[in-house]
Formats: sequence, C-alpha cells, structure tokens
Amino acid sequence: MRLEVTEMSLTAQIIFFIVLATLMLTQGTIIFLSARKRGKNAWFWGFIGLLNIPSSFLLYYFFVIYPERKKGGS
Repeated sequence: MRLEVTEMSLTAQIIFFIVLATLMLTQGTIIFLSARKRGKNAWFWGFIGLLNIPSSFLLYYFFVIYPERKKGGS
C-alpha cells in the first residue's frame, strides 16, 4: 500500500511540509556554514542544500569534504 500526499488529511499535509521545510533549511544552513569555513563557494553549496534531502549533503560530502580528508585537511 502506497500513501501519497494527496491521500493525507490537510493537517497531516501541513505538518509534513513544515517538517520537510525545516529539514531543508537546516541542511542548507549546515552546508553553508561548513562551506564558508572551508572557503568553498558557500552560497552555491547553501543553495544546493536547500533543493532536496539528503542528496545535496551527499554531493557536498563527496565533492568537498571527502577530497579534503583524503588530502589530510581538516
């Protein structure tokens, strides 16, 4: 059985979208602050962090954090 957003009650839809927006804003903020600390296009990565969950974080990890750790950075 697959539950779609259109099958949920209005209250459940509102709660769902509030939780989703909170997660996306939190992820975008964390990625922005991390990128700014590392000097890696903070606004770009912050915007990408707002687009979806969790693939934005995975992209950030594999393109910014992992190469730094591989080099022996912070």
